[in-house]
Amino acid sequence: KQWFIYTMNPGEKKDDELLAINNSDETVTVILYPADSTPSTDGGFALEQFVEPKDFVGKWITLSQAELTLKPHESKVVPFSIAVPDDPKLGVGEHTGGILIQKKDQGASETSGIQLFTRVGVRMYVTIPGEITRNLSIGELTVARGVTEKNYVAGLTVKNGGNVSEDIVVKFKIENV
Repeated sequence: KQWFIYTMNPGEKKDDELLAINNSDETVTVILYPADSTPSTDGGFALEQFVEPKDFVGKWITLSQAELTLKPHESKVVPFSIAVPDDPKLGVGEHTGGILIQKKDQGASETSGIQLFTRVGVRMYVTIPGEITRNLSIGELTVARGVTEKNYVAGLTVKNGGNVSEDIVVKFKIENV
């Protein structure tokens, strides 16, 4: 599975499993943690950092273990559960988050104040049944000159005001005026 997709009612709990695989030639110790989703810089799907608070799907997930050591080319199954709170304020529709894995000790740099971590994540979509609202709105269209005089860069802002994800395709038709 590349994604976990569930339809669950408030108060419902499900058990599932994640398969962690070490594709490298060395033994690695990894940490596993749930996280809420957040829009990436281009509006796509991303998962929050380890230190950020878990408020939604990240809070609903309980992993059987938070740390795992894998020998070269070894795989292990990690059980987890997801429990949707029995909260009347919880909206129907889609709620997103995921589970992340990163090396436990990636080594701090002694010459830099910046630390980068490589993470691998699996998405999780939890849909709470009810009235589905689809509400896409088109915002600002921007056009700017590109690197050369003959190139232009066009951008379009699209906002999803609904309660489920939408797969959209935007096509531009350019005509010589």
